[in-house]
Order: sequence, then structure tokens, then C-alpha cells
Amino acid sequence: MKKRINKKYLILLISSAILFSTAIYFMSSSMILGASVGGGEVVTPVAPIPTTQTAEKPKTTEAENASAVSKEKEVPKEVYIVKEGQTLWEIAQDSGVSIQTLMNKNQLSSSVIVEGQELVFD
Repeated sequence: MKKRINKKYLILLISSAILFSTAIYFMSSSMILGASVGGGEVVTPVAPIPTTQTAEKPKTTEAENASAVSKEKEVPKEVYIVKEGQTLWEIAQDSGVSIQTLMNKNQLSSSVIVEGQELVFD
């Protein structure tokens, strides 16, 4: 005899699947609902692409000119290229900065680096 699932438990099961799949697999809820029992077609929203018929020539302002001049005056950042076998800890020790500072300035999420990678010092 086929066991029937209570409606309350079915809703909990579907919402648990949606929560799990969106958190772990980054799938949208519409994909999950489309694949579940009784779900409809998967609907992907399509945004209209804006089109312009005439392109206006951008006007340069004094603020843009000032920012262009300030960019020219900026000091170039010191770039270090990682050599074979080096670790972030060694590079931090040699340069006199902390590992966390190096990671923050180079937007690194872990201290793993590879040969040929460019690191920025300020």
C-alpha cells in the first residue's frame, strides 16, 4: 500500500529542500520548485535590454579633469612577484608587514599563494 505524505510534512520537506539547495548549491528556488512534484515549469525572469538610439557625447567637467590630474600624481604601488616555494609568511617577514595586512591589501581569502602571483605593497 502506498504511503501518503501529510500536506504539512510535504510543505516542510519542500521548504527544507529549497533552503538547503539555495544555501549549499546556490540554486534559485524557481529551479527547485520546477523540479518538485506538482511544480510548474521553471520560469527564469528576463529583464528587457535597454537600447539607446542616439549616443550623446560625454561632456568633461572640472571634477573629472581634477580626478584625472590626481590619478597622474598617484604614487605607483610596489608590486612583488611570488617566487617558487615562497610562503605568504616569508614575504610578510621580509617586507615587515603582517600576514593579515598583506591579505587585506591583496584581497586574499586564504594565505595560499602560487608562483608568479603578484602581491601589492603600499
